[in-house]
Order: sequence, then structure tokens, then C-alpha cells
Amino acid sequence: MKSLKIKTYFNFLKRSGKIIYGFDNIKEYNKKAYLIIINNEFKEKSKIIEKVKQLPNCRLFECSQENLNNLLEITNCKIVLIKNYELSKAILLENEKINLLREVELIESNTKQ
Repeated sequence: MKSLKIKTYFNFLKRSGKIIYGFDNIKEYNKKAYLIIINNEFKEKSKIIEKVKQLPNCRLFECSQENLNNLLEITNCKIVLIKNYELSKAILLENEKINLLREVELIESNTKQ
């Protein structure tokens, strides 16, 4: 399995309590965050992009629901936030090898005129 190392990192995060699940919990979170991963069909993507812009040094990635379920060993979780810098860095380094996650561009919207 290509994602075995990343899956191990997620298990470390779960055991250490350095991961937050769910949009409502993440929406209320205002401390240090380094990585948010969403399902690529996530309906509240624009709200999460705004949240990521409020969190310095936080990056936003997406993957399929199947891959997210597999990594988290939880079914139907649509979004997670990672609070540990070293493990988020390790996940992204491993992702460079296997391309499981895709970074989401944080585009500035200029709709106000």
C-alpha cells in the first residue's frame, strides 16, 4: 500500500490528540495549525479557504473520500486539521513520493467592486 507511511503518521496524530475532525470543530479552532486535508468534494471549500488564510503557516490539501477514509481509518470524515508541525511536514514529504494529496490554491477573491 502506497500510503502506509502516511497512515502511520495519522495514527501517531490520533494517539497524541494532535488532530481535529469535522468542519464545525475546525471552524471554532483558532490556535496553531499546519495542515488541513479535505475530501475533494467538500461543499464548504470556500469557507475552509478563508479559515486557512486566518491560520499562519497552514496549508490546505485535498484527496478522494476513499483515500481520506483509508488514511484516517474512519468512514465519511470530510475534513481534518493537523496541529503537529513535524508530523505535518513528514506527511507532506511522503506525499511528494506518492502524490496522494493535492494542494488547494488559496485564490484571493476580488468580487467586491
